[in-house]
Amino acid sequence: MFYNVGTQNTSYAKQANNYYYVAAKAAATVKGHDLEVGFQYDQYDASYYGLSAYRLWELMRQSANAHITQLNYNSAHEYFKNGMLYVDYDRLNGGGQTMFDESIRRALGLDPNGTEWIDIDRYTPDDYERFGGINMFSANELFNSGINQYVSYYGFDHTGQKYNNRNWSLDDFFDPVTAGHKNEQYLPAFSPIYAAGYIQDKFFFSDLIFNVGVRVDYFDGNQSVLKDPYLLYESYTVGDLKNNPLYSHYTHPAAAQDDWVVYIDDANADNPTIRGYRDGANWYNANGIQLSSYTGVNGESGKPTPFRTRDAQGKITEGTGQYVATKGNGSGNRVSSSAFEDYTPQIVVMPRIAFSFPVNDASQFKANYDIIARRPSSGWQADYVSYLFMTQRTSAINNPNLKPERVTNYELGFQQALNKDKTAAISISAYYKETRDLIQLVQYAGADPNSNYYSYDNLDFKTTKGFSLSFDMRQSNNVRINANYTLQYAEGTGLSTTTMSELIKEGYTTLKMLNPISDDRRHEFKANVDYRLGKKEGWHFARTVKDKEGNARSKDIYPFENFGVNFLAVAASGRPYTKAFSNTQQTIVGHGLSISTLLSTRLGLSKSSVRTRLLVRPCSMPPSLSTTSSISVTSSVCSPSPATPPTTATSPTPRPSRLSTPISTPSPIATCMLSCSTTTTGTIRRPELSD
Repeated sequence: MFYNVGTQNTSYAKQANNYYYVAAKAAATVKGHDLEVGFQYDQYDASYYGLSAYRLWELMRQSANAHITQLNYNSAHEYFKNGMLYVDYDRLNGGGQTMFDESIRRALGLDPNGTEWIDIDRYTPDDYERFGGINMFSANELFNSGINQYVSYYGFDHTGQKYNNRNWSLDDFFDPVTAGHKNEQYLPAFSPIYAAGYIQDKFFFSDLIFNVGVRVDYFDGNQSVLKDPYLLYESYTVGDLKNNPLYSHYTHPAAAQDDWVVYIDDANADNPTIRGYRDGANWYNANGIQLSSYTGVNGESGKPTPFRTRDAQGKITEGTGQYVATKGNGSGNRVSSSAFEDYTPQIVVMPRIAFSFPVNDASQFKANYDIIARRPSSGWQADYVSYLFMTQRTSAINNPNLKPERVTNYELGFQQALNKDKTAAISISAYYKETRDLIQLVQYAGADPNSNYYSYDNLDFKTTKGFSLSFDMRQSNNVRINANYTLQYAEGTGLSTTTMSELIKEGYTTLKMLNPISDDRRHEFKANVDYRLGKKEGWHFARTVKDKEGNARSKDIYPFENFGVNFLAVAASGRPYTKAFSNTQQTIVGHGLSISTLLSTRLGLSKSSVRTRLLVRPCSMPPSLSTTSSISVTSSVCSPSPATPPTTATSPTPRPSRLSTPISTPSPIATCMLSCSTTTTGTIRRPELSD
């Protein structure tokens, strides 16, 4: 739907993105070896600023006079007006004055620390623009405790000014006053770095053709990450306590390692009692016995209480040589850079090997193995504001410490030419693909300070295996044919974020089981028949024309030259589902068992750079399905197909199988088209089930 004319925008946003890309490669033939080396470097620099402008008036009302809401009843001022007695009281300055309140008082010429009541609605937007606009607020005021933020930014400051300080550190954001920035909490642009280098060698050994190479990927998120995803504040480990004479009286079980995090009963006690330990995601009681849940180390607060570091890890009292502890939790609830570290750059070595050998002059055998790395696609840009207000956070927090996903491919194939001209061939291939470190939602149960916050981690994997049989015939007598049958099985631990969230709520935080996934389509058949006339081919007739000199001559006209007909048919079995019933609709939903088949056909007509295409896509469905139909017509202006941009690991382009028959394909057709389509869709009715 569209907004009506004159509707004002309620928000403001802008962004600035820069992409830097450098690549080079060189090739040479040395003693029968076709060598190729290459290098690639790219960096994405993204900045963003968004402001909920229409809500600023609400924020101004809340921020003004917030420190003078109480009255001083010891300062009564009595006066008569219209024969009635009135009593006024001075206002008490209860502290907590906002930057906005101080700014508007200065703009109005009032005492910045005064107690005069300011009527926000008395002034117009132009007045506030003159007073200083968005500069009257501090960044923290616009963050609104992390709930329905008024502003969101990186690469800009909270006023929308571009931020270009390359010497940024986390303390510029978490502790701006100490860093000398007053109320400016700066955040740098999002600038991940990617680099890769490869070397490849193609050579012959007897009848074997080898293609061997290795690629090394370097990926740096270029951002700060939590040292421990369970801790927002720096806390003691067993090794810290052992090495500090102040805590030498503590004893630990023999099984406790130096890097285990210590948990206590009371964060404010002078000498707290150790309740347990944690090693990664594994919890242990005070005796070093592993627990099934973090609740076994809960402190007096009802949740795990880590032994946070004190103001100083012991001070030597002058003249005594004795250590004196600072009572209570020295780090308090202040987030600092001490709990963070730089992202550890990921280096992935990816060997690749492929070989083939001819069985005879009409057939050959092929095989290949390779590894591919894919950079995280979502959920990994650091959101430092979420750490400031982590206690109130209910939605998932991005994990800037995600690693690249890794894909391992295996493939075997055989190719056989079917005629002497080798214009037709049949190929058979079997493949297996394993993908690890897939990103999935995770709950860090027992974390401090939010014991149940959600984030993402590299937890899942999936496997895909299958068999493919294809027939290819190059264009011969104006006809080209391609047919392919694929049998595929795909399963994995990956679930949707919604499903995983529900499982976590039910207590299945670490549930891992193989299930059919969306790629699990058992049978798929594709057939493509293309009939195409070339230049000066097909039926023609003679026509009398005049040349430049005005002389009449005969010219052959080929009305169907460069004309083609293309027919594509796709038939496939259904995708997996899990049988479940809804109270609101009579349907079957979910994943688990294959259901429904697909039959799609397409007929296309084309000539030169203008194409008219008729699409007919009937779906074969069980009789119990209801159907609806729709017709759409689209058109576009003729334009050549754009060149394919260089591929990067951010959005990898699916690579064609190395085992596909080397048969030529027609040149790309211009993108202009006029298409009509009819589509039939079905809704699955709930069948009657028997016991």
